[in-house]
Amino acid sequence: MNLVPVTQVRLGADQVPSPQGAPHLKSIELEITTRCNLSCPSCVRSLFADVWTDNQMRLGDLSRILPRLNQVEIVVLRGWGEPLLHEDLSAIVRTLVDSGRQVILSTNGTRPVPEDLLPRLKAVVFRLKGGTAACYEDHHPGSMFNRVVINICRVMHWRRMNQIERPLVSLHFEKNRYNLGLVVSYVETAIRLGADRVALLAQRFALEDDDRGRNRTEAVPAAEVDRCVADLASQAGVRLFNEPLGGNSFCRLDPRRSLFVSWQGHLAPCRLAHMPTLDGHYVRHSGRAFESNTNLTFGNLVTEDLFRIWNRPRYRRFRETSRPPFPSTLRNHPCRYCHPYTRGSEQWSAGSC
Repeated sequence: MNLVPVTQVRLGADQVPSPQGAPHLKSIELEITTRCNLSCPSCVRSLFADVWTDNQMRLGDLSRILPRLNQVEIVVLRGWGEPLLHEDLSAIVRTLVDSGRQVILSTNGTRPVPEDLLPRLKAVVFRLKGGTAACYEDHHPGSMFNRVVINICRVMHWRRMNQIERPLVSLHFEKNRYNLGLVVSYVETAIRLGADRVALLAQRFALEDDDRGRNRTEAVPAAEVDRCVADLASQAGVRLFNEPLGGNSFCRLDPRRSLFVSWQGHLAPCRLAHMPTLDGHYVRHSGRAFESNTNLTFGNLVTEDLFRIWNRPRYRRFRETSRPPFPSTLRNHPCRYCHPYTRGSEQWSAGSC
């Protein structure tokens, strides 16, 4: 069979590669560490603490993975850990940029971004969850909101001093039906800090007590909040992504356009499909019985070519059944245990059945 090299494939923005074609990826998410310096109650790693593994990607593995990603232009450093905790982060960013990739750093903001990295970054994403000191510190025990604000200001100050507009600064906040009364203030905070982009993300997972804590606000019509934040962002010239609240199951990711690479090089559709637990199993209790799920992976980029993995029948079947809008029934789908698709008072834990 004569295969066209992936570097020679050219697809339009709205085209989907054929099953035998090369992947047309907007970006990949690269997990360089699973370590984190926070213990947030609403993070799944808190539920999986007994079986969570703290590891990081080796530079040697990265050097093997990169040649297999020739068609990928943007690499998002995130995963289940805090990228700034990797001691070789500067070398990783330099390697990615020197290979022609654009790099986006996603951080919890508790550590300053080293100035030597800033000229090489396309954007810095600060994942704040809450945009007020009380809300932020409730969700991030042991962390100070003012320290995160200072670290955001460091990046903005560096940009002003160097008279450049990169890296872009994006602030991500969480919204749910309990904190709608605070969402407008979140956007106002982002505007005051000079952010280029603001994302209001509908909550995917939280403990019940975490949702109904002391920062719960009075009910506010979602449509009214949406209009207000849209007007604020428009007047300030800030790009806004405002995810709607609702009861329908949906996923932010399109598996035909994006993928996740774990610290070991395992390829999965997203980080939720590949958590770094000891045995790779997750246990879900639906109120009637315990059901087990295993990490979803289609191959390993340390040892295998992306083109070969992409065209495996199992991976093709997954993409064909995961085209948005997501199917209403998830009975036999690999993502059926993912919490964006589950409803009701379900509980999560990890480990073997």
